[in-house]
Amino acid sequence: QERAFQAVPVNVFQMMFSASAAQFVTLLVLAPLDVGGSGGVATRLAALRRSLAEATHMAEQGEAGSTLLACVIAMLLAQLSQALVVKYTSAAFAVLCTALVLPASAFAFTQPSFMGVGHTERLVGAAPVALA
Repeated sequence: QERAFQAVPVNVFQMMFSASAAQFVTLLVLAPLDVGGSGGVATRLAALRRSLAEATHMAEQGEAGSTLLACVIAMLLAQLSQALVVKYTSAAFAVLCTALVLPASAFAFTQPSFMGVGHTERLVGAAPVALA
């Protein structure tokens, strides 16, 4: 399958769009189910609209908008890199890279040189063993 995927001229941007569009549609369909409270669908949709309006208001007032944009760009670049890794190397290598993200990011969040002094997290107890 990997050889066939490598041989076929696939547009990775179309793959990314399809994946992102599917995730967005799934979010739209499932978001009302995650809004707290009891009641019917109309009550949950109203709560979802209030939550989205509050989030939009918060994003417009501070620097949350730029942070959100940076997160979206980072997510899209991560998707692009994963698609290119699968396309030009192998799916096994992509899985290996994905598996290393959690321990590498956990290690990065403990380093003051990356996070700044006073913003680091401490790995206590069995956390270092769990990440190994």
